[in-house]
Amino acid sequence: MDQNLFLTKFQFTPQRLMWVGLFMVYLLGLFSPLIENDSAQFAVMAMRMAQENDYLHLIKGFEPYLDKPHMHFWLSALSFELFGFHHWAYRLPSLLMLIVATVSIYRWSNLFYNTQISQWVAFLFASAQTIILSGIDVRTDAILVGFVSLALYQFSSFIETEKKSALILGSVAAAFAFSTKGQIALLVIGIAILVHLGLRKKWKLLVSHHFLLALFVFSLCISPMLYAYYIQFDQHPELIIRGQGERTGLKFIFWEQSMERLSGEGLGKNSSNYFFFVHSFLWEFLPWTVLFIGGLILIIKRNQQKLSAMEVFPYLVLLIVFPLISMAQFKLPHYLNVLMPLFALATAKFIAYCFHLKKTPKSVKLIQLLILLLYFTLGMFLFFGIFEERVNSFLFVLLLAVSIWSLRAVIHLKFHSFERLLMFNAIGLIFINLILNTSFYPKLAEFQAGYTTAKELKASPYAKSPIYKLTAKHSWALDFYHQRPLKLLKAADLDLFEGLLYVSQEEFDAIKASGKTYDLISKKTQFSVSRLNLKFLNPKTREQVTSYRYLLQLTPSETR
Repeated sequence: MDQNLFLTKFQFTPQRLMWVGLFMVYLLGLFSPLIENDSAQFAVMAMRMAQENDYLHLIKGFEPYLDKPHMHFWLSALSFELFGFHHWAYRLPSLLMLIVATVSIYRWSNLFYNTQISQWVAFLFASAQTIILSGIDVRTDAILVGFVSLALYQFSSFIETEKKSALILGSVAAAFAFSTKGQIALLVIGIAILVHLGLRKKWKLLVSHHFLLALFVFSLCISPMLYAYYIQFDQHPELIIRGQGERTGLKFIFWEQSMERLSGEGLGKNSSNYFFFVHSFLWEFLPWTVLFIGGLILIIKRNQQKLSAMEVFPYLVLLIVFPLISMAQFKLPHYLNVLMPLFALATAKFIAYCFHLKKTPKSVKLIQLLILLLYFTLGMFLFFGIFEERVNSFLFVLLLAVSIWSLRAVIHLKFHSFERLLMFNAIGLIFINLILNTSFYPKLAEFQAGYTTAKELKASPYAKSPIYKLTAKHSWALDFYHQRPLKLLKAADLDLFEGLLYVSQEEFDAIKASGKTYDLISKKTQFSVSRLNLKFLNPKTREQVTSYRYLLQLTPSETR
Protein backbone atom coordinates (compact mmCIF):
# COMPACT_ATOMS: atom_id res chain seq x y z
CA MET A 1 0.00 0.00 0.00
CA ASP A 2 1.22 3.49 -0.84
CA GLN A 3 2.62 5.16 2.33
CA ASN A 4 0.91 8.49 1.70
CA LEU A 5 -2.44 6.73 1.22
CA PHE A 6 -1.91 4.87 4.51
CA LEU A 7 -1.18 8.11 6.36
CA THR A 8 -4.21 9.78 4.79
CA LYS A 9 -6.52 7.02 5.89
CA PHE A 10 -5.20 6.59 9.39
CA GLN A 11 -3.93 10.03 10.39
CA PHE A 12 -4.71 11.18 13.93
CA THR A 13 -6.95 14.18 13.69
CA PRO A 14 -7.56 16.39 16.76
CA GLN A 15 -10.99 14.79 17.17
CA ARG A 16 -9.48 11.31 17.15
CA LEU A 17 -6.85 12.35 19.65
CA MET A 18 -9.63 13.52 21.98
CA TRP A 19 -11.22 10.09 21.74
CA VAL A 20 -7.84 8.49 22.48
CA GLY A 21 -7.43 10.73 25.53
CA LEU A 22 -10.92 9.89 26.78
CA PHE A 23 -10.33 6.18 26.22
CA MET A 24 -7.13 6.46 28.30
CA VAL A 25 -9.23 7.97 31.11
CA TYR A 26 -11.47 4.91 31.11
CA LEU A 27 -8.63 2.43 30.57
CA LEU A 28 -6.50 3.73 33.44
CA GLY A 29 -9.60 3.90 35.61
CA LEU A 30 -9.90 0.11 35.34
CA PHE A 31 -6.86 -0.30 37.58
CA SER A 32 -7.89 1.97 40.45
CA PRO A 33 -8.90 0.08 43.65
CA LEU A 34 -12.60 -0.45 44.24
CA ILE A 35 -14.54 2.05 46.30
CA GLU A 36 -16.81 1.11 49.20
CA ASN A 37 -19.68 0.68 49.66
CA ASP A 38 -21.68 -0.23 46.55
CA SER A 39 -18.87 -0.86 44.07
CA ALA A 40 -16.94 -3.21 46.35
CA GLN A 41 -20.17 -4.76 47.64
CA PHE A 42 -21.43 -5.64 44.15
CA ALA A 43 -17.99 -7.01 43.25
CA VAL A 44 -18.13 -9.31 46.29
CA MET A 45 -21.63 -10.49 45.34
CA ALA A 46 -20.47 -11.30 41.80
CA MET A 47 -17.32 -12.97 43.17
CA ARG A 48 -19.47 -15.23 45.35
CA MET A 49 -21.46 -16.25 42.24
CA ALA A 50 -18.29 -17.29 40.44
CA GLN A 51 -16.67 -18.96 43.45
CA GLU A 52 -19.73 -21.02 44.32
CA ASN A 53 -20.93 -21.48 40.72
CA ASP A 54 -24.34 -20.26 41.85
CA TYR A 55 -25.88 -17.81 39.41
CA LEU A 56 -29.44 -18.04 40.72
CA HIS A 57 -29.01 -16.56 44.20
CA LEU A 58 -28.08 -12.96 44.99
CA ILE A 59 -26.45 -12.79 48.42
CA LYS A 60 -25.35 -9.60 50.19
CA GLY A 61 -23.04 -10.61 52.99
CA PHE A 62 -25.14 -13.07 54.98
CA GLU A 63 -28.57 -12.18 53.63
CA PRO A 64 -30.57 -12.64 50.41
CA TYR A 65 -30.43 -9.55 48.21
CA LEU A 66 -33.65 -8.34 46.61
CA ASP A 67 -32.86 -4.75 45.60
CA LYS A 68 -31.37 -5.24 42.12
CA PRO A 69 -31.94 -7.79 39.33
CA HIS A 70 -29.21 -10.14 38.16
CA MET A 71 -27.73 -8.92 34.86
CA HIS A 72 -24.93 -6.75 36.27
CA PHE A 73 -23.84 -9.52 38.63
CA TRP A 74 -24.00 -12.17 35.91
CA LEU A 75 -21.76 -10.16 33.58
CA SER A 76 -19.31 -9.35 36.38
CA ALA A 77 -19.19 -13.00 37.51
CA LEU A 78 -18.58 -14.11 33.92
CA SER A 79 -15.69 -11.62 33.70
CA PHE A 80 -14.26 -13.08 36.93
CA GLU A 81 -14.56 -16.57 35.47
CA LEU A 82 -12.61 -15.48 32.39
CA PHE A 83 -9.95 -13.20 33.92
CA GLY A 84 -9.77 -13.89 37.65
CA PHE A 85 -10.75 -11.87 40.70
CA HIS A 86 -9.29 -8.46 39.83
CA HIS A 87 -10.87 -5.04 40.16
CA TRP A 88 -10.21 -4.41 36.48
CA ALA A 89 -12.10 -7.62 35.62
CA TYR A 90 -15.07 -6.37 37.65
CA ARG A 91 -15.07 -3.04 35.79
CA LEU A 92 -14.54 -4.52 32.32
CA PRO A 93 -18.21 -5.32 31.50
CA SER A 94 -19.18 -1.76 32.46
CA LEU A 95 -16.49 -0.31 30.20
CA LEU A 96 -17.63 -2.48 27.30
CA MET A 97 -21.27 -1.45 27.82
CA LEU A 98 -20.29 2.23 27.91
CA ILE A 99 -18.62 1.69 24.53
CA VAL A 100 -21.89 0.11 23.32
CA ALA A 101 -23.77 3.14 24.68
CA THR A 102 -21.45 5.61 22.94
CA VAL A 103 -21.68 3.86 19.57
CA SER A 104 -25.47 3.56 19.93
CA ILE A 105 -25.86 7.26 20.75
CA TYR A 106 -23.73 8.19 17.74
CA ARG A 107 -25.87 6.06 15.43
CA TRP A 108 -29.06 7.26 17.15
CA SER A 109 -28.11 10.89 16.60
CA ASN A 110 -27.04 10.08 13.04
CA LEU A 111 -30.64 9.18 12.23
CA PHE A 112 -31.51 12.88 12.55
CA TYR A 113 -28.26 14.89 12.29
CA ASN A 114 -25.11 14.87 10.16
CA THR A 115 -21.95 12.94 11.06
CA GLN A 116 -20.08 15.91 12.54
CA ILE A 117 -22.84 16.73 15.01
CA SER A 118 -23.44 13.06 15.84
CA GLN A 119 -19.77 12.54 16.66
CA TRP A 120 -19.90 15.41 19.11
CA VAL A 121 -23.15 14.15 20.67
CA ALA A 122 -21.49 10.78 21.30
CA PHE A 123 -18.40 12.45 22.75
CA LEU A 124 -20.45 14.67 25.03
CA PHE A 125 -22.20 11.60 26.42
CA ALA A 126 -19.02 9.59 26.94
CA SER A 127 -17.23 12.52 28.59
CA ALA A 128 -20.05 13.62 30.92
CA GLN A 129 -18.65 13.51 34.44
CA THR A 130 -21.25 11.13 35.83
CA ILE A 131 -20.67 8.66 32.96
CA ILE A 132 -16.90 8.70 33.54
CA LEU A 133 -17.54 8.17 37.25
CA SER A 134 -19.85 5.22 36.48
CA GLY A 135 -16.86 3.47 34.89
CA ILE A 136 -14.83 3.93 38.09
CA ASP A 137 -17.34 3.62 40.93
CA VAL A 138 -19.05 0.72 39.19
CA ARG A 139 -22.58 -0.07 40.26
CA THR A 140 -25.36 -1.17 37.92
CA ASP A 141 -25.64 2.11 36.03
CA ALA A 142 -23.04 1.64 33.29
CA ILE A 143 -24.58 -1.69 32.27
CA LEU A 144 -28.04 -0.11 32.44
CA VAL A 145 -27.18 2.92 30.32
CA GLY A 146 -25.48 0.66 27.76
CA PHE A 147 -28.58 -1.46 27.20
CA VAL A 148 -30.94 1.55 27.39
CA SER A 149 -28.89 3.44 24.77
CA LEU A 150 -28.88 0.41 22.47
CA ALA A 151 -32.65 0.00 22.93
CA LEU A 152 -33.35 3.69 22.23
CA TYR A 153 -31.29 3.59 19.04
CA GLN A 154 -32.77 0.33 17.77
CA PHE A 155 -36.39 1.29 18.49
CA SER A 156 -35.91 4.71 16.89
CA SER A 157 -34.35 2.99 13.88
CA PHE A 158 -37.35 0.66 13.68
CA ILE A 159 -39.82 3.56 13.82
CA GLU A 160 -37.93 5.35 11.06
CA THR A 161 -37.31 2.34 8.78
CA GLU A 162 -39.63 -0.46 10.10
CA LYS A 163 -36.79 -2.96 9.86
CA LYS A 164 -37.69 -6.08 11.85
CA SER A 165 -34.07 -6.68 12.90
CA ALA A 166 -34.01 -3.32 14.69
CA LEU A 167 -37.22 -4.21 16.52
CA ILE A 168 -35.79 -7.53 17.70
CA LEU A 169 -32.46 -6.02 18.81
CA GLY A 170 -34.31 -3.22 20.60
CA SER A 171 -36.49 -5.74 22.44
CA VAL A 172 -33.45 -7.77 23.52
CA ALA A 173 -31.68 -4.62 24.76
CA ALA A 174 -34.81 -3.46 26.63
CA ALA A 175 -35.11 -6.89 28.28
CA PHE A 176 -31.48 -6.83 29.38
CA ALA A 177 -31.89 -3.25 30.67
CA PHE A 178 -34.92 -4.38 32.70
CA SER A 179 -32.86 -7.34 33.95
CA THR A 180 -30.22 -4.86 35.12
CA LYS A 181 -32.23 -2.33 37.15
CA GLY A 182 -35.93 -2.97 36.77
CA GLN A 183 -38.77 -0.63 35.78
CA ILE A 184 -36.72 2.56 35.37
CA ALA A 185 -35.39 1.10 32.12
CA LEU A 186 -38.90 0.47 30.78
CA LEU A 187 -40.05 3.92 31.88
CA VAL A 188 -37.37 5.69 29.85
CA ILE A 189 -37.54 3.36 26.84
CA GLY A 190 -41.34 3.16 26.82
CA ILE A 191 -41.93 6.92 26.98
CA ALA A 192 -39.27 7.50 24.29
CA ILE A 193 -41.06 5.02 21.99
CA LEU A 194 -44.47 6.60 22.58
CA VAL A 195 -43.17 10.14 21.97
CA HIS A 196 -41.36 9.06 18.79
CA LEU A 197 -44.44 7.24 17.48
CA GLY A 198 -46.56 10.29 18.22
CA LEU A 199 -44.22 12.70 16.47
CA ARG A 200 -44.05 10.43 13.40
CA LYS A 201 -47.79 9.66 13.59
CA LYS A 202 -47.14 5.91 13.45
CA TRP A 203 -49.50 4.77 16.21
CA LYS A 204 -50.61 1.85 14.02
CA LEU A 205 -47.36 0.06 14.85
CA LEU A 206 -48.66 -0.44 18.40
CA VAL A 207 -51.58 -2.53 17.19
CA SER A 208 -49.67 -4.46 14.52
CA HIS A 209 -47.96 -7.82 14.69
CA HIS A 210 -44.72 -5.95 15.40
CA PHE A 211 -45.87 -5.22 18.92
CA LEU A 212 -46.56 -8.91 19.59
CA LEU A 213 -43.14 -9.83 18.22
CA ALA A 214 -41.42 -7.27 20.47
CA LEU A 215 -43.39 -8.48 23.49
CA PHE A 216 -42.47 -12.11 22.76
CA VAL A 217 -38.73 -11.36 22.41
CA PHE A 218 -38.78 -9.17 25.53
CA SER A 219 -40.57 -11.85 27.59
CA LEU A 220 -38.21 -14.55 26.39
CA CYS A 221 -35.11 -12.51 27.29
CA ILE A 222 -36.25 -11.56 30.81
CA SER A 223 -37.19 -15.15 31.67
CA PRO A 224 -33.73 -16.11 33.07
CA MET A 225 -33.88 -13.21 35.54
CA LEU A 226 -37.49 -14.01 36.49
CA TYR A 227 -36.60 -17.67 36.98
CA ALA A 228 -33.72 -16.75 39.30
CA TYR A 229 -35.99 -14.45 41.34
CA TYR A 230 -38.63 -17.20 41.52
CA ILE A 231 -36.16 -19.84 42.72
CA GLN A 232 -34.60 -17.61 45.38
CA PHE A 233 -37.65 -15.80 46.75
CA ASP A 234 -41.02 -17.08 45.53
CA GLN A 235 -40.14 -20.64 46.55
CA HIS A 236 -38.95 -19.42 49.95
CA PRO A 237 -41.63 -17.17 51.49
CA GLU A 238 -40.05 -17.75 54.92
CA LEU A 239 -37.16 -15.44 54.03
CA ILE A 240 -37.13 -12.15 55.93
CA ILE A 241 -36.12 -9.20 53.72
CA ARG A 242 -35.79 -5.80 55.41
CA GLY A 243 -38.00 -7.00 58.25
CA GLN A 244 -40.73 -8.46 56.00
CA GLY A 245 -41.57 -12.07 55.24
CA GLU A 246 -43.33 -13.62 52.24
CA ARG A 247 -41.52 -11.40 49.76
CA THR A 248 -42.04 -12.50 46.18
CA GLY A 249 -39.29 -11.75 43.69
CA LEU A 250 -41.70 -11.51 40.76
CA LYS A 251 -43.95 -8.99 42.49
CA PHE A 252 -40.91 -7.03 43.60
CA ILE A 253 -39.37 -6.63 40.17
CA PHE A 254 -42.65 -5.80 38.43
CA TRP A 255 -44.08 -3.47 41.06
CA GLU A 256 -42.48 -3.03 44.47
CA GLN A 257 -39.01 -1.95 43.38
CA SER A 258 -40.16 1.35 41.87
CA MET A 259 -42.95 1.90 44.36
CA GLU A 260 -40.51 1.57 47.27
CA ARG A 261 -38.36 4.30 45.79
CA LEU A 262 -41.31 6.52 45.03
CA SER A 263 -42.75 6.18 48.52
CA GLY A 264 -39.50 5.79 50.43
CA GLU A 265 -40.84 2.62 52.09
CA GLY A 266 -38.36 -0.18 52.61
CA LEU A 267 -35.35 1.84 51.52
CA GLY A 268 -36.29 4.84 53.64
CA LYS A 269 -36.68 8.48 52.62
CA ASN A 270 -33.47 10.35 51.88
CA SER A 271 -34.78 13.32 49.91
CA SER A 272 -38.19 14.94 49.49
CA ASN A 273 -36.57 17.74 47.47
CA TYR A 274 -38.22 17.74 44.05
CA PHE A 275 -35.28 19.76 42.67
CA PHE A 276 -32.68 17.20 43.77
CA PHE A 277 -32.01 16.01 40.22
CA VAL A 278 -31.96 19.57 38.90
CA HIS A 279 -28.89 20.57 40.91
CA SER A 280 -27.44 17.05 40.48
CA PHE A 281 -27.63 17.49 36.70
CA LEU A 282 -25.65 20.73 36.89
CA TRP A 283 -22.49 18.81 37.85
CA GLU A 284 -23.30 15.38 36.38
CA PHE A 285 -23.35 16.63 32.77
CA LEU A 286 -20.23 18.80 33.19
CA PRO A 287 -18.53 20.25 31.28
CA TRP A 288 -21.46 20.34 28.85
CA THR A 289 -24.34 21.47 31.09
CA VAL A 290 -24.53 24.91 29.53
CA LEU A 291 -24.87 23.39 26.04
CA PHE A 292 -28.01 21.53 27.09
CA ILE A 293 -29.40 24.68 28.69
CA GLY A 294 -28.56 26.58 25.51
CA GLY A 295 -30.53 24.06 23.45
CA LEU A 296 -33.47 24.33 25.84
CA ILE A 297 -33.49 28.12 25.49
CA LEU A 298 -33.46 27.77 21.70
CA ILE A 299 -36.46 25.45 21.81
CA ILE A 300 -38.38 27.89 24.00
CA LYS A 301 -37.46 30.92 21.88
CA ARG A 302 -38.56 29.19 18.68
CA ASN A 303 -41.98 28.21 20.03
CA GLN A 304 -43.58 30.38 17.40
CA GLN A 305 -41.59 28.79 14.60
CA LYS A 306 -41.88 25.37 13.02
CA LEU A 307 -39.60 22.86 14.72
CA SER A 308 -38.74 19.47 13.30
CA ALA A 309 -40.05 16.44 15.16
CA MET A 310 -36.62 15.25 16.24
CA GLU A 311 -35.54 18.68 17.46
CA VAL A 312 -38.14 18.45 20.20
CA PHE A 313 -38.09 14.65 20.68
CA PRO A 314 -35.48 14.38 23.49
CA TYR A 315 -36.88 17.43 25.28
CA LEU A 316 -40.41 15.99 25.26
CA VAL A 317 -39.18 12.68 26.69
CA LEU A 318 -37.21 14.49 29.41
CA LEU A 319 -40.20 16.73 30.13
CA ILE A 320 -42.22 13.60 30.99
CA VAL A 321 -39.60 11.39 32.65
CA PHE A 322 -37.67 13.96 34.68
CA PRO A 323 -40.61 15.08 36.85
CA LEU A 324 -41.64 11.44 37.40
CA ILE A 325 -38.28 10.37 38.82
CA SER A 326 -38.08 13.63 40.80
CA MET A 327 -41.17 12.52 42.74
CA ALA A 328 -39.26 9.61 44.27
CA GLN A 329 -38.63 9.93 48.00
CA PHE A 330 -35.39 7.98 47.74
CA LYS A 331 -32.87 9.62 45.39
CA LEU A 332 -29.19 9.27 44.60
CA PRO A 333 -27.28 11.31 41.98
CA HIS A 334 -26.40 8.32 39.80
CA TYR A 335 -30.10 7.56 39.27
CA LEU A 336 -29.91 10.31 36.62
CA ASN A 337 -27.38 8.35 34.52
CA VAL A 338 -30.11 6.53 32.61
CA LEU A 339 -31.23 9.89 31.16
CA MET A 340 -27.78 10.91 29.92
CA PRO A 341 -28.36 9.54 26.39
CA LEU A 342 -31.37 11.87 26.13
CA PHE A 343 -29.45 14.84 27.52
CA ALA A 344 -26.68 14.15 25.01
CA LEU A 345 -29.12 13.94 22.08
CA ALA A 346 -30.81 17.14 23.25
CA THR A 347 -27.49 19.02 22.98
CA ALA A 348 -27.48 18.26 19.24
CA LYS A 349 -29.90 21.14 18.76
CA PHE A 350 -27.50 23.68 20.24
CA ILE A 351 -24.43 22.17 18.54
CA ALA A 352 -26.17 22.36 15.14
CA TYR A 353 -27.19 25.95 15.87
CA CYS A 354 -23.63 27.06 16.69
CA PHE A 355 -22.13 25.30 13.68
CA HIS A 356 -24.77 26.85 11.40
CA LEU A 357 -24.19 30.39 12.69
CA LYS A 358 -20.41 29.86 12.64
CA LYS A 359 -20.08 31.60 16.00
CA THR A 360 -20.41 30.88 19.72
CA PRO A 361 -22.67 32.92 22.03
CA LYS A 362 -20.47 35.04 24.31
CA SER A 363 -22.15 33.77 27.48
CA VAL A 364 -21.51 30.15 26.48
CA LYS A 365 -17.91 30.94 25.56
CA LEU A 366 -17.31 32.63 28.92
CA ILE A 367 -18.86 29.81 30.97
CA GLN A 368 -16.96 27.10 29.08
CA LEU A 369 -13.65 28.94 29.52
CA LEU A 370 -14.37 29.32 33.25
CA ILE A 371 -15.03 25.56 33.45
CA LEU A 372 -11.72 24.94 31.68
CA LEU A 373 -9.92 27.16 34.21
CA LEU A 374 -11.74 25.39 37.04
CA TYR A 375 -10.64 21.98 35.77
CA PHE A 376 -6.96 22.89 35.73
CA THR A 377 -7.15 24.67 39.10
CA LEU A 378 -8.98 21.74 40.66
CA GLY A 379 -6.53 19.29 39.11
CA MET A 380 -3.64 21.15 40.75
CA PHE A 381 -5.45 21.18 44.07
CA LEU A 382 -6.31 17.48 43.95
CA PHE A 383 -2.70 16.59 43.28
CA PHE A 384 -0.88 19.01 45.58
CA GLY A 385 -3.34 20.19 48.20
CA ILE A 386 -4.93 17.05 49.71
CA PHE A 387 -2.39 14.28 50.20
CA GLU A 388 1.21 14.80 51.30
CA GLU A 389 2.34 11.60 49.62
CA ARG A 390 1.67 11.58 45.89
CA VAL A 391 1.28 8.58 43.65
CA ASN A 392 3.31 9.74 40.66
CA SER A 393 4.69 13.27 40.35
CA PHE A 394 6.33 12.55 36.99
CA LEU A 395 2.96 11.51 35.55
CA PHE A 396 1.38 14.77 36.72
CA VAL A 397 4.10 16.86 35.08
CA LEU A 398 3.68 14.86 31.88
CA LEU A 399 -0.11 15.29 31.89
CA LEU A 400 0.18 19.02 32.50
CA ALA A 401 2.76 19.46 29.73
CA VAL A 402 0.71 17.45 27.22
CA SER A 403 -2.46 19.37 28.16
CA ILE A 404 -0.81 22.78 27.73
CA TRP A 405 0.70 21.69 24.41
CA SER A 406 -2.72 20.43 23.28
CA LEU A 407 -4.39 23.72 24.20
CA ARG A 408 -1.77 25.67 22.22
CA ALA A 409 -2.15 23.33 19.25
CA VAL A 410 -5.94 23.69 19.22
CA ILE A 411 -5.65 27.50 19.28
CA HIS A 412 -3.72 27.43 16.00
CA LEU A 413 -6.01 24.97 14.27
CA LYS A 414 -8.29 26.32 11.56
CA PHE A 415 -11.48 25.08 13.15
CA HIS A 416 -14.87 26.57 13.75
CA SER A 417 -14.59 28.67 16.96
CA PHE A 418 -17.28 26.59 18.62
CA GLU A 419 -15.49 23.33 17.81
CA ARG A 420 -12.25 24.77 19.22
CA LEU A 421 -14.12 25.62 22.42
CA LEU A 422 -15.41 22.04 22.67
CA MET A 423 -11.85 20.78 22.22
CA PHE A 424 -10.61 23.09 24.99
CA ASN A 425 -13.10 21.62 27.42
CA ALA A 426 -12.33 18.09 26.24
CA ILE A 427 -8.67 18.65 27.12
CA GLY A 428 -9.62 20.01 30.53
CA LEU A 429 -11.92 17.12 31.43
CA ILE A 430 -9.37 14.55 30.22
CA PHE A 431 -6.68 16.24 32.33
CA ILE A 432 -8.66 16.28 35.57
CA ASN A 433 -10.03 12.77 35.15
CA LEU A 434 -6.59 11.35 34.45
CA ILE A 435 -5.45 13.01 37.69
CA LEU A 436 -8.42 11.47 39.50
CA ASN A 437 -7.93 7.97 38.07
CA THR A 438 -4.15 7.75 38.37
CA SER A 439 -3.52 9.74 41.55
CA PHE A 440 -6.51 10.84 43.63
CA TYR A 441 -8.61 7.64 43.65
CA PRO A 442 -5.64 5.28 44.30
CA LYS A 443 -4.54 7.48 47.19
CA LEU A 444 -8.11 7.68 48.48
CA ALA A 445 -8.25 3.87 48.55
CA GLU A 446 -5.43 3.90 51.10
CA PHE A 447 -8.00 5.15 53.61
CA GLN A 448 -10.11 2.03 53.16
CA ALA A 449 -8.88 -0.19 55.94
CA GLY A 450 -10.20 -3.34 54.28
CA TYR A 451 -8.18 -2.68 51.12
CA THR A 452 -4.91 -1.87 52.91
CA THR A 453 -5.35 -4.80 55.31
CA ALA A 454 -5.85 -7.19 52.39
CA LYS A 455 -2.73 -5.85 50.63
CA GLU A 456 -0.68 -6.48 53.76
CA LEU A 457 -2.09 -9.99 54.21
CA LYS A 458 -1.00 -11.08 50.71
CA ALA A 459 2.64 -11.11 51.80
CA SER A 460 1.96 -12.60 55.25
CA PRO A 461 1.49 -16.12 56.66
CA TYR A 462 -2.23 -15.29 56.95
CA ALA A 463 -2.79 -14.88 53.19
CA LYS A 464 -5.16 -17.86 52.98
CA SER A 465 -6.56 -17.75 56.50
CA PRO A 466 -10.28 -17.17 57.10
CA ILE A 467 -11.18 -13.91 58.82
CA TYR A 468 -14.13 -13.31 61.14
CA LYS A 469 -16.03 -10.24 62.29
CA LEU A 470 -18.49 -9.59 65.11
CA THR A 471 -21.24 -7.80 63.20
CA ALA A 472 -22.70 -7.92 59.73
CA LYS A 473 -21.43 -4.39 59.05
CA HIS A 474 -19.69 -3.76 55.76
CA SER A 475 -16.19 -5.11 55.11
CA TRP A 476 -16.53 -5.24 51.33
CA ALA A 477 -13.03 -4.15 50.35
CA LEU A 478 -11.44 -6.74 52.65
CA ASP A 479 -13.91 -9.37 51.42
CA PHE A 480 -12.98 -8.74 47.80
CA TYR A 481 -9.24 -8.28 48.02
CA HIS A 482 -8.81 -11.16 50.47
CA GLN A 483 -11.02 -13.17 48.08
CA ARG A 484 -12.56 -14.90 51.07
CA PRO A 485 -15.62 -13.07 52.41
CA LEU A 486 -15.47 -12.56 56.15
CA LYS A 487 -17.39 -14.96 58.37
CA LEU A 488 -19.64 -13.91 61.22
CA LEU A 489 -18.66 -14.70 64.81
CA LYS A 490 -21.26 -14.51 67.57
CA ALA A 491 -20.20 -12.37 70.53
CA ALA A 492 -21.10 -15.24 72.86
CA ASP A 493 -18.45 -17.41 71.18
CA LEU A 494 -15.67 -14.86 71.48
CA ASP A 495 -14.04 -16.43 74.57
CA LEU A 496 -13.59 -19.78 72.82
CA PHE A 497 -12.60 -18.32 69.44
CA GLU A 498 -9.24 -18.99 67.87
CA GLY A 499 -8.27 -17.23 64.67
CA LEU A 500 -8.27 -13.86 62.92
CA LEU A 501 -10.80 -11.23 63.97
CA TYR A 502 -11.42 -7.95 62.10
CA VAL A 503 -12.86 -5.28 64.39
CA SER A 504 -13.82 -1.61 64.50
CA GLN A 505 -12.33 0.90 66.92
CA GLU A 506 -15.24 0.42 69.36
CA GLU A 507 -14.98 -3.39 69.22
CA PHE A 508 -11.23 -3.24 69.72
CA ASP A 509 -11.64 -1.00 72.78
CA ALA A 510 -14.17 -3.47 74.25
CA ILE A 511 -11.84 -6.46 73.69
CA LYS A 512 -8.94 -4.54 75.20
CA ALA A 513 -11.02 -3.50 78.23
CA SER A 514 -12.20 -7.09 78.80
CA GLY A 515 -8.67 -8.20 79.57
CA LYS A 516 -8.40 -10.64 76.67
CA THR A 517 -4.93 -11.11 75.30
CA TYR A 518 -4.36 -10.84 71.57
CA ASP A 519 -1.74 -10.31 68.92
CA LEU A 520 -2.16 -7.19 66.82
CA ILE A 521 -1.67 -8.20 63.19
CA SER A 522 -2.71 -4.95 61.54
CA LYS A 523 -3.98 -1.46 62.38
CA LYS A 524 -5.25 0.60 59.43
CA THR A 525 -6.87 4.00 58.97
CA GLN A 526 -10.55 3.89 57.99
CA PHE A 527 -12.76 6.47 56.30
CA SER A 528 -15.92 6.09 54.20
CA VAL A 529 -14.32 7.45 51.03
CA SER A 530 -17.62 7.58 49.13
CA ARG A 531 -18.73 10.28 51.59
CA LEU A 532 -16.03 12.89 51.25
CA ASN A 533 -16.28 16.02 53.38
CA LEU A 534 -14.21 19.15 53.94
CA LYS A 535 -12.69 17.89 57.18
CA PHE A 536 -11.28 14.84 55.41
CA LEU A 537 -10.05 16.81 52.41
CA ASN A 538 -8.20 19.19 54.75
CA PRO A 539 -5.01 17.41 55.93
CA LYS A 540 -5.06 19.44 59.19
CA THR A 541 -8.50 18.16 60.25
CA ARG A 542 -8.42 14.70 58.64
CA GLU A 543 -7.70 12.84 61.87
CA GLN A 544 -10.93 14.22 63.35
CA VAL A 545 -13.07 12.17 60.95
CA THR A 546 -10.97 9.02 60.49
CA SER A 547 -10.92 5.95 62.69
CA TYR A 548 -9.13 2.61 62.69
CA ARG A 549 -9.81 -1.02 61.89
CA TYR A 550 -7.83 -3.77 63.59
CA LEU A 551 -6.94 -7.31 62.62
CA LEU A 552 -6.33 -9.43 65.73
CA GLN A 553 -5.10 -12.97 66.30
CA LEU A 554 -7.09 -14.44 69.18
CA THR A 555 -6.80 -17.73 71.09
CA PRO A 556 -9.27 -19.23 73.58
CA SER A 557 -9.20 -17.47 76.96
CA GLU A 558 -8.72 -20.66 78.98
CA THR A 559 -5.49 -21.50 77.17
CA ARG A 560 -3.87 -18.23 78.19
